[in-house]
Amino acid sequence: HVRVDPEPVPFKDCLKAFAANRPSQILCVMIICASLGMGFRMVWTSYYALYYLQNPDMIARILTITFSLPLVGLLFVPGLTKLIGKKAMLLIGNTCLVISGVIFLFAGNNIAWNTVAAVFCGICLSFTYSVIWGILPDTANYGEWKTGTRVEGMLASVNSFASKLGSGIASGLVGLIMGLAGYDGSLATQSASALTSIQVLFNYVPMVLMVVLLILGIAYNLDKELPQIKADLAKKHEAQ
Repeated sequence: HVRVDPEPVPFKDCLKAFAANRPSQILCVMIICASLGMGFRMVWTSYYALYYLQNPDMIARILTITFSLPLVGLLFVPGLTKLIGKKAMLLIGNTCLVISGVIFLFAGNNIAWNTVAAVFCGICLSFTYSVIWGILPDTANYGEWKTGTRVEGMLASVNSFASKLGSGIASGLVGLIMGLAGYDGSLATQSASALTSIQVLFNYVPMVLMVVLLILGIAYNLDKELPQIKADLAKKHEAQ
């Protein structure tokens, strides 16, 4: 049980606590990268299937597989997290997302390999997203341990905003980029520049973001300190 101070923490103190909380800052950037990467993949799937794969049926197949299979992966997350830890789960999930991007990249217009890439991405997506949000309470514990101020509400709000920011940027750039690339919705076959833009934004951009996410996962080292942090906080709360 966490003792909650009935007095609200001033906003400037919340900002100071966030500025001193490096794990939470890493988490915030990870959430932005994850939301951007999956946002680009989701938004650009229609263009990718229609104009690059020349197969409208692949829109529903890729989206359904990518965003429904995480429900299967989630069944294994609690047990695997207890077995190998949150950081290892995060690294495995991020690595597999990079691999799925590589499969998409080399699949070309092969329907079978694009389906395999979507399956791989969907299953592993649950590892990354569930663990990212699962480490949020750990960053709140770290912040209280280091600064003496517990601002889990501030941290949750910042990271929720980061998630919406990533998704919003991915959606908002569609019209701008396609206009600059010469996209014409009245044409069944798009120009070379439009096809290149679709390929880059569906494959390359999400893969680069997943690589950044993997690097950030390596930089996240709170797992090592967490047992001592929890022990120190338990003594503090017991004394209070």
